[in-house]
Amino acid sequence: MERFFQTVFFSIPFTDLVDEEYIASLPPLEPREHICTLKDLEQHYFNSPRPPKHAARKWHLPVNHPVRRQLWPFLINKYLGTSIESPSDREEVGSASTRDEDETPQPSLERRSLLVGKEWADRRLQPTYHLNERGQAIHLAVLHDLAVSRPQVVYAPHVWPLAALMLHYLRPRTALACMRALLDAAPDERVAQSKSLWRSRCLALEALLDSKSSTLLHWSLLNFSPVEEAGGGKGKEMGRKKGSMKQRQSDALAAWPIAVWFVPFECLVPIVDCFLAEGVKVLFRMGFVLWKLAQGKREEVEGDEDEEEGGSADLLKSVATSYPASKSRALLKEAFKIRQLSRRQVEAAVRKAAKLCQGPQDMETARLHASNGGVDIVDSLVMPCVLPGQRTFTAYSQVRAEFEARRFAAAVTAPANNPAHNVSNLASAEELDFLMQAVRDENIAQFSLPKVIFYTERDGSSLRSLYRLCGLHAEATGRPQTLLLVATASREGLFGAFVTHRWSTEERGFYGSGESFLFRLRPTPEVVYKWRMSSALEYFQQATESALEVGGGVSGGPPGLRLDAGLQTGQSGPSPTFGSECLVTAPTDRINVGRCRNEQGDDGGGAEYCSFDVAAVEVLGFVNSNSFLA
Repeated sequence: MERFFQTVFFSIPFTDLVDEEYIASLPPLEPREHICTLKDLEQHYFNSPRPPKHAARKWHLPVNHPVRRQLWPFLINKYLGTSIESPSDREEVGSASTRDEDETPQPSLERRSLLVGKEWADRRLQPTYHLNERGQAIHLAVLHDLAVSRPQVVYAPHVWPLAALMLHYLRPRTALACMRALLDAAPDERVAQSKSLWRSRCLALEALLDSKSSTLLHWSLLNFSPVEEAGGGKGKEMGRKKGSMKQRQSDALAAWPIAVWFVPFECLVPIVDCFLAEGVKVLFRMGFVLWKLAQGKREEVEGDEDEEEGGSADLLKSVATSYPASKSRALLKEAFKIRQLSRRQVEAAVRKAAKLCQGPQDMETARLHASNGGVDIVDSLVMPCVLPGQRTFTAYSQVRAEFEARRFAAAVTAPANNPAHNVSNLASAEELDFLMQAVRDENIAQFSLPKVIFYTERDGSSLRSLYRLCGLHAEATGRPQTLLLVATASREGLFGAFVTHRWSTEERGFYGSGESFLFRLRPTPEVVYKWRMSSALEYFQQATESALEVGGGVSGGPPGLRLDAGLQTGQSGPSPTFGSECLVTAPTDRINVGRCRNEQGDDGGGAEYCSFDVAAVEVLGFVNSNSFLA
């Protein structure tokens, strides 16, 4: 037991993504038996009568305590109801290596696109703390993975520092899972994911201070008397200065969501403990503390009439960066001295600030102009790295060459017997490339790799199994798009369909989208049948217990592609939805050939359809190209 105690306690919680010099600079720990392991911490703090949400305020573990390699996944699971895996207590020193996850070539630091990883970032908030060069590269990869999987989000500045902090203690996959949980599972919008919510939270701290009912430390920091303009030029000049002072203090106070992430690492890590346990109000508490500390510098800032633009906004940041790292406990203690700051009060202040943002005369906004057709980009509260006109998912040309190079490098360096060299069991790499070029969704075509999620020789010949595995993949990745490949009994025919929606028997009739298509790879020539918008037909895909269908057929004939429940036989005929012909062209595969009725109802002269026997069926799903993070 003593040996186990020594091994666990003196192990290093950091991953190999952290700078070694920083790790060596940390003072040695003094053993404390009651929090040797995560189990000890849970028994000591969470089995007590104290409210669990206050537990994180009490333990204040040093940044190099071994429990930290498990702590944040534990807190996220505890308070958000997730099931993220974390390392075990008995992992030895150095077990937090990430080398085994880094099989995909990294973008070079010199040639990396300026957009990759910065899709949601604010130009003022890009700290990497103590991540080494490799850690910074993986940090961008994690951020990019999050952004690609959530194209509806365009601005979420706090994701950058949170992901950087996670990578100090967690492997990339675990850090990515934690970030996904914070973005998706947190009921209180713990991380702002829109510009409007970000602006509202920036201004909410001032709204709390200005509230007459607030007794937060009795701080009357922004209660300025109205300036009377009557009384001559001197009064007007004083009023102008007072108004300028008020505006500059408002600018400084609105920067608090940026400033809190610049306190020393040793202070910030315990803050994140409380943030994960209690929510965004912890950050508001830190904003109050930084503003209180800034009052000592206020006269100096206000007295400088030649102050450069932006200087007042940097006031809180300068206070945060200069705070002593050795006083992290005192910083937390000061934050939790604040009384009567409840979640409801914070939410009310955010709503009040949101109304201020909507009124054109309620606040002054400084517009930032960028070289983008002369369009105003953002106001002083929002400074994204990705600007309008450079929206993340319309800027593929800037990063396409990079990702194509990475794919080529992965294919060239992979051994011949590596499944990643040719993912499909039925189609060649060249044939898959041909199909990927036909996919309209750039998110899939440029930033994803195919992955086998169903194969009859591995998973059995069952349509029900196909539906189930496709559903599990869609839930795990958030990507329901699939590529269906069908090989005929003679192996001379290979054709199929790309569909955009999950295969589900709960849907009634045909469903899907116009990005779906039918195709034939063999016999050549290869051909893709895309949706004919002029047909006004939207019979894209249909899933029932008895059959799978793609592309509605014409009168008297089968759909473009149909497979039976046992995946043993199928049918193919012309589909007006895609303007396709019968996909089976090899004479040895065509069974029960017939003709569809033409427009006059005559059975003769119509397009041909046929049945066929199936040799194998394969379904490919899609995962992010950063496969070591998937």
